[in-house]
Amino acid sequence: MPYIDWTPVEKVKEAIDLWESVMHDPNIDGFNGLKCKKKIQAVRDYADKALANEKNIMKKNVGTGMV
Repeated sequence: MPYIDWTPVEKVKEAIDLWESVMHDPNIDGFNGLKCKKKIQAVRDYADKALANEKNIMKKNVGTGMV
C-alpha cells in the first residue's frame, strides 16, 4: 500500500489550535470547552499509541537487517 498524506501536519495543528482557543474562550460554555479538551486528549493518546507501536516494531526488527 503506497503512502499518501491525506492530512498534512499543518491541518492537524490548525485543528488543535482551534480546539485550544475554544477551551480557553471565556465566552464559550464549559461543555464545548470540555469537548475540545477531550478531542485534544484523543489525538494525543492516538499519537502516543502509534509511537509506542513503532518502538515495538523497531525492537522486533533489531538484528534482522530490517532496521
